[in-house]
Amino acid sequence: MFKNLARRVYHPDVVLDRRETQSLQERADPSCTGGDYISKDGLHFDIKCDANYAGDDLLSDPDHTSASDLEDCMEQCAVINGAICYGVAFRYGDGACFMKGDNITISDSRDSPDSHIGVARTSQFQGPDPSCPYRTGSTHNSTNGEPFEIQCNTDMPGSDLAPFNFPTWPIHADSLDECMDVCSTALGQFCAAVAYNPGMEHGYANCYPKTTSDARTVADGDVTTHFAIAKPPQLENTCDANTNITVNGENFRIFCNQDRAARDLAQVHEDSFRDCMGTCATWNAANSSCAAVVFDVEMEKGWTNCYLKSATGSATQLNSFASALLVNGTNDGGDGNGNENPDDGSGNGDGDNGNGGGGNDGDSSSSTNVGAIAGGVVGGVIGLALLGVLIWFLLRRRRRNNYNKSSSPTVELGDAASAAVVGGVNHHHYKHGAEKRGGYTP
Repeated sequence: MFKNLARRVYHPDVVLDRRETQSLQERADPSCTGGDYISKDGLHFDIKCDANYAGDDLLSDPDHTSASDLEDCMEQCAVINGAICYGVAFRYGDGACFMKGDNITISDSRDSPDSHIGVARTSQFQGPDPSCPYRTGSTHNSTNGEPFEIQCNTDMPGSDLAPFNFPTWPIHADSLDECMDVCSTALGQFCAAVAYNPGMEHGYANCYPKTTSDARTVADGDVTTHFAIAKPPQLENTCDANTNITVNGENFRIFCNQDRAARDLAQVHEDSFRDCMGTCATWNAANSSCAAVVFDVEMEKGWTNCYLKSATGSATQLNSFASALLVNGTNDGGDGNGNENPDDGSGNGDGDNGNGGGGNDGDSSSSTNVGAIAGGVVGGVIGLALLGVLIWFLLRRRRRNNYNKSSSPTVELGDAASAAVVGGVNHHHYKHGAEKRGGYTP
């Protein structure tokens, strides 16, 4: 039916180059429990084990793709681009996945010892009203507030964006508004526009995020496509590096052109860096776990440009981004590179504990410390001088005593007297002024 059908699958389990290197034994999956299966894009399949459906293949030359199992085959069917895939036949002996047109049914299948089939429920292909829901040129916001300009009966080939936070590409949407929501929540790269195909003529996955909106064309008469162009406001880039700011009762230390490698608690849109910090402060009031924020002022990574962080993490330079670390008794912001207390390693860095350069309190505390140190040094010098005078006085007195006693006769100590000398050791003929081992003062 559709020869040389263009197809793109965005899911890590359906990368064909990798799968083609697997052995047949690795790809074979004969287990089948029947029942039903819902794809990551929401397409609902009914399954029949040990069955096949001949003919009505969508693909040719080759007439199949490769899949690791029946579920993988159904996932590919859900996101095929170029035609509606109504079901699959999976031959598990060699991993062949055959995509089928609208003739496939469970009742028309035949028993087969090496295949399973999955048939999509046709009610899901009865799309919404294909007419454009809004007037061309009008502006409408996504659920999270991003404005979009509507262009009815407009399409744009190429420039497709596969957001990493969605499990498949393209993506199914039940309305143009839902497709705009896909764009405004896309992560990794800014989504500039979406093309929405309500009739699903190109497949169940009918919402196509775009990286640009510059090459728009009038939609094909046989295919209804509407276009929505993202119109985010120009945000003011205000960042005062290495300053502290209080927002909603919480203190933050600001760093410019900086990203932080830490787990995201949430990603939301904010119109200013200050509002982003305010969201962190509000989060703390409820959860007490937001340690930092990163703000993408140019929305390079998407409309949701305010990242609430669970920890300060390590810093990396990234232009047009800014980070702010929550300042408190244990995390004072440090030097912005993951070193929270760079001054002395004692836990007393700058910030609101006042033992560094953070604000007026820190400057005042630093002046008091310098005075205390200077006073201690002067006091020590004076003490050493007094000690030197005392030693000189004692030595002078000792020399005078020795001189007076050197003219006295030698004293012979008796046994009783000598027993009083240190340790009871006899030092007969002890002469004053000679080397002393003990002392005896007459």
